[in-house]
Amino acid sequence: MGGQSVTGTAISDETMLDDGIGLIQLFALGAILWSPAFGAIYMPERVWRKWSSPSVEKQKTATGETIQLYLGYPTEDPGRRLTPDTLLEWLYFEHGMIYVGGERAYVVYGDIYGHYRVLDGLNGLLGAPISDEESAPGGGRVSHFAHGDIYEHARTGTHEVHGAIRERYSQLNGPSSALGYPTSDEEALLPNGRPYGRFNRFENGSGIYYSDATGAWEVYGAIWAKWQSLNGVASKLGFPTSGETDTPSSGGRYNEFQNGIIVWHGGGPLEGTYQVTDLQLVISEYAVPDNFNVQVRVTATPNQTNRGRMPADGEFDGGVTIFDPALIMVTIDLVRANSVIAVWLEAISENTIGSDDREGTITANYTIDNLWGLKETEFKHHDQSFDATWRVEPKTQEVATSADERFWPFHNTSTVKLSWETFARARSATSMRPTSISISTPSTSAFTPGKSSCTRPSTTTWRRGDSASEIASKQCTHRRSGHSSWSL
Repeated sequence: MGGQSVTGTAISDETMLDDGIGLIQLFALGAILWSPAFGAIYMPERVWRKWSSPSVEKQKTATGETIQLYLGYPTEDPGRRLTPDTLLEWLYFEHGMIYVGGERAYVVYGDIYGHYRVLDGLNGLLGAPISDEESAPGGGRVSHFAHGDIYEHARTGTHEVHGAIRERYSQLNGPSSALGYPTSDEEALLPNGRPYGRFNRFENGSGIYYSDATGAWEVYGAIWAKWQSLNGVASKLGFPTSGETDTPSSGGRYNEFQNGIIVWHGGGPLEGTYQVTDLQLVISEYAVPDNFNVQVRVTATPNQTNRGRMPADGEFDGGVTIFDPALIMVTIDLVRANSVIAVWLEAISENTIGSDDREGTITANYTIDNLWGLKETEFKHHDQSFDATWRVEPKTQEVATSADERFWPFHNTSTVKLSWETFARARSATSMRPTSISISTPSTSAFTPGKSSCTRPSTTTWRRGDSASEIASKQCTHRRSGHSSWSL
């Protein structure tokens, strides 16, 4: 033990401890405790001061006994480590330890102490104690360490939280947050057997997930359940990149992920939990009584704008113009909470005499607060004499088994949708021959001053490769037939 050079001179006689078994003798530099099980163990002065302080001698454990009595006897000689800044000392007891770093001393005991030792104690990932055991919200207990915390609760057991996950958990107010208490230590995420990141599970269907690329973020409740049903970090969504956050104005909540977003609403027309990774706006139909063109401005964040005239030259026939396949106007490859799609369409009937007729202007905005229109059931938009049918839909679509599932009123649901650019190129390529033209609803020849002398049929289906001049010529030639079709 080192004799008086370590303990200093004796300043008391041996004294029986309160349990009637052990003995203690005080020295100038500490104390010696003796027990039948462990013999005589030296307690350094700073450790002894903590052991005999009110925070240990008088403070009660959850079971009602003093911490000093609960600790039991020292089990081995004290540990010491000299650093450039201070002398570190510690002493292990039967059911806990006292650690002294600098001028502060801390006691760790009970289930938290047991878990700390399982994690390799002072040599483990948590490092040295930096607090006594403290009460935590809802009847729990916590001890803080240099690199993490250990929480204990009757519902959840005893678990550590450390590193970036600990930092995020503390920002959320720890056990008082929606997460509750941890239900696991930090664990490796190994989808497909490969290390992806780290996570802690918590109460209430929740976890905090960490990767080097994304940092640490919480996911819980219905969003967590949806994400887990998709296979969590191994899904297309990947790791969370935000905590759960309020939508701007619709009363919902969302988490962003590496490759998309999950949005939840607890009630109302958007009720439910939805995964959104990418989007596209597709137009399938215009309807104007007279021949017309459409001025287009469709934008999508972050920097996509589709602006121009449809068709690029000439006019659409009066009546209904169906785009089959539908035209892709804009796309969003990675949906974020601030993703926006904005639509502005104006139909114009041009007159050779006088001003043009404005047939109608239709606008719409799609944001997280209307779930980007994904739950809309009415796709025909109307203003004055102008109808336009479009839809915002996932860009990456699952294979549908019926036209009803695909949602669109197309004759051929197996075809893919065209971009506007592809449509324009195909329509102007006069060297290509159309496969078919279908004109329905009886029509008559008429002349309206300032307008074309050829009245168009009320429904026209545009096919790839047709030119405006070919269609116009054939429609005028057959305008009195009532219903005409060609296979060219």
